Amino acid sequence: MFRASSNRWRWPHALVAAYALWCWLDALWLDAPYGYDLAAGIVVAGALAWATFAMRLQGMAPAICRVRGDTRQIFLTFDDGPDPATTPAVLGILARHDAHATFFLLGEKVEAHPELTRELCARGHTVAIHGYRHSWKSFLTPRRAKDSIVRAREVVRAATGRAPIFFRPPYGVVTPATAIALAVTGMRLVGWTIRSWDTVGWNSPDAILARVVERLSPGAIVLLHDAPERAGARAPCGPAILERLLTAIVESGLDAVGLDEAALLEL
Repeated sequence: MFRASSNRWRWPHALVAAYALWCWLDALWLDAPYGYDLAAGIVVAGALAWATFAMRLQGMAPAICRVRGDTRQIFLTFDDGPDPATTPAVLGILARHDAHATFFLLGEKVEAHPELTRELCARGHTVAIHGYRHSWKSFLTPRRAKDSIVRAREVVRAATGRAPIFFRPPYGVVTPATAIALAVTGMRLVGWTIRSWDTVGWNSPDAILARVVERLSPGAIVLLHDAPERAGARAPCGPAILERLLTAIVESGLDAVGLDEAALLEL
């Protein structure tokens, strides 16, 4: 049985409450210098921004960033598909190595390529969602965040007959609006242990591979991309390193698998 790391105590709430209490006490009794209030405000704003961009801090919502327990497994995840130009090659490599993965799909691409989404399921991979489209607008308000999740979930359900339960937000950004949408929809937030940075231009495939391999450990969730986020965007290096990465995983005595929905739902 898997045990995911998902601390449910929301420390940003306590931080904001403490700052509000400080301001109230200062206004009534303390009369501290203005610079103290400004410094405290900067610290609080910085901590909230850090919590928004770093899911591992378990700040805005409980996130699965590593699967703990008695496991010799690595959890490969791919974002931004499905794309008929790149995803089939990823599927072929996984099949040759008898490996499985989790695919965080964009709803608008699922609508365009439902047959490829069904193939992912038929090959035994876990299908999850990455929102309806890869847009920063999807985490600005609770309504936008909820609509993006629900719309993506429904198009995957229409294509496969199953509603996914895992969600990773675009850019990995979790705002209070995202947290509200997750609570309303009941989706499970998934982050990562190892970020490959396979979409940035300054990284060569060899450098990306070395970065991931040196960080491999049991239970790690690896973030890769099987497709560019939108038409015309730079193609990720994830597919180019996958063959060698799977070989390195096997040589490390590990197995590449998808996230187990049934096991993680029981946590």
